[in-house]
Amino acid sequence: MIANIFSAILFSIAANIDNIVIGIAYGVNKINIKISSNLLIAAITTIGTFIAMYIGKFLSHIISYNIANILGSAIIILLGIFFFIKSVIELNKNKEDNISKYALESDKDNSHYIDIKESIGVGLSLAINNARYTVL
Repeated sequence: MIANIFSAILFSIAANIDNIVIGIAYGVNKINIKISSNLLIAAITTIGTFIAMYIGKFLSHIISYNIANILGSAIIILLGIFFFIKSVIELNKNKEDNISKYALESDKDNSHYIDIKESIGVGLSLAINNARYTVL
């Protein structure tokens, strides 16, 4: 029982580290998120994560456990290679910090507030980010 709770807590932390980093990037760039926008981001992220979990559960009835493990491992390895190569290329180009750039670009009207329309994009991005933890 304790092991399951500890495992769930560790998984939650791992799944939300990206969200924390994005929140810090907004703070560093002095971009505020209104409560209504924050609630919309949370709702979109939750719904997107739920849909991804449902798809994963559906696929578990179609694909055997062993094949799913092999496919999941292959996808993670390929993504790791892809992002490693992409990072090396970006380092050579001396680009600015991508997270900070994302925070600035998501504030489309440069108001330093994330409004309802802008929060839809942020919520969808975070939902897609969380989907990788549910389908694989």
